[in-house]
Amino acid sequence: MKSGVHRKLLNYFLGEDKTMKKFTLSLAFLLLCLSYLPLWAGDYRAAYEKNDFKTAFALAKPLADKGDPEAQHMLSGLYKVGWGVIKDYQLARKWMTKAASQGHKEAQSSLG
Repeated sequence: MKSGVHRKLLNYFLGEDKTMKKFTLSLAFLLLCLSYLPLWAGDYRAAYEKNDFKTAFALAKPLADKGDPEAQHMLSGLYKVGWGVIKDYQLARKWMTKAASQGHKEAQSSLG
């Protein structure tokens, strides 16, 4: 039994174990993708800056639902002025309150 484990390790390090190669490559790819996750999260800001408010809303909403105060603050602003969504002061206040309760300074200032 012991020699079987040693043989598998030796095969892996010699590059002869294709299953472990696939696993290692898959793991490396997953880690690479996860490292870019924070960049994808900022896409709603880029859409907002390009005045693509519907896209900004679509990208920010899932993050806001998960508790991201910056995304919540943005949704509040979009609802307040009706950019990319139907103007809704109640929803604007709801998202502003959520962002403020998490310490978002601009949201706290807006609420007074």
